[in-house]
Amino acid sequence: MKILVVTKNWLGDILFEEPAIRMIRERYPEAEIVCLCPPRCREILEKNPHVNRVIEFDERGAQRSIGSKVHFISQLRKNKFDKAYLFHRSKTRAFLFWLGGIRERVGYKTKSAWFLTRAVPEPEKSLHHLDHFVNLLVQDGFKKPENPSYQFYFSAEDR
Repeated sequence: MKILVVTKNWLGDILFEEPAIRMIRERYPEAEIVCLCPPRCREILEKNPHVNRVIEFDERGAQRSIGSKVHFISQLRKNKFDKAYLFHRSKTRAFLFWLGGIRERVGYKTKSAWFLTRAVPEPEKSLHHLDHFVNLLVQDGFKKPENPSYQFYFSAEDR
């Protein structure tokens, strides 16, 4: 199984998404988990042991033009992802993944719901970002961790 995790755009969000990425790894231990992120977040995700690969997506830069988006859709089709979790509430991204042939697309029920195969309801009350990402997975049938907490991964060289 190949799973695409569509992250948000900022380093803090990546840190708060870590428990949810770990939940995906625990549920699908043999899956190839690929994170889609902007270039500034690549390095932090590459250090995460629960992530197999990182794909950069920069819709304000490298993927701004129609031609580059068509190329990106082609790459998605070649990757043959089985499932995508959209932590980023982007109608554009949901549309691209629909065009990219990703069979199952899970995200919160927002403006992008038309392009999702499973649109889960937004939480009724405001949640901490970490809980917001975990809740998306719980709504998709994952078991909620007792005390979700995030981990920050880095190399000895980084230290």
